[in-house]
Amino acid sequence: MSLTRPTGVNVVVYRSDGETEWLERRAPDGSVLAKLFEQLYIDAQGSLRSMYGHDGTSLLVTQHEGVAHVSNEGALLGRVDVPIDMRCDPVRWWDADTFLAACYGQELTSAPTNEVGEPHTYYGQLWLLETDGSAGAALTESPPETPIVVDFGYNDAWPTETDTFLQWTGDCGASQVATLQPDGTGLRMPISVPASIGAAGMELVDIVGEQMTIYGWQDCASSVGALFTTGLTGNYLDVLVPIVGDARSVIGVVGLTTVYP
Repeated sequence: MSLTRPTGVNVVVYRSDGETEWLERRAPDGSVLAKLFEQLYIDAQGSLRSMYGHDGTSLLVTQHEGVAHVSNEGALLGRVDVPIDMRCDPVRWWDADTFLAACYGQELTSAPTNEVGEPHTYYGQLWLLETDGSAGAALTESPPETPIVVDFGYNDAWPTETDTFLQWTGDCGASQVATLQPDGTGLRMPISVPASIGAAGMELVDIVGEQMTIYGWQDCASSVGALFTTGLTGNYLDVLVPIVGDARSVIGVVGLTTVYP
């Protein structure tokens, strides 16, 4: 479930009966206002994912054949070209017509090969895709070394005046922030945190001005975490929500910057 944009007055609900899957726009009282998109249910990996446009009149939806552009009432407005043999999930708006997508190759021709010689279909590559019909462009590239099975690549990015910051993820709660390099690879960013936080996994939530908000957690299950801020070089600034004893504390955060501008 997610909120509609830009005001968040309604919610988007995912539903499936095992044969088809669909998205509904519902009012706070639970009443259905519109069926936004529907397709055959194939598997959980292909489940519908959506991102609202900046003015709230349309949204982008991941589908089996690419990305659909639909109206707030469920009318198909068009389809966005995605890289061949890749599944792409809309992540955030880059500008008014361009959106960031996390794309996953489905064949050896589109996915990197893992250490056992198979296509690594869970490895995320970031693309900038266009809603006006023009061709998109890759933002990140596969690393020169063979990615291991538990390396899930990149699934988000934030542009700033000085750097583009990337979110890397892996198996068992592994997660780190990196900076985009000229060759399209990412360089892990050193982030200083006090021992009381001791974050093994770090998820970049938002960047406002010269300050990053980061969700950090201590264990594989991400069940003990804190919310804190750093500068753009990774220098620790302040804790927003601390870890209290062995309580669960923060277990997840949603950023607000998925809408342009």
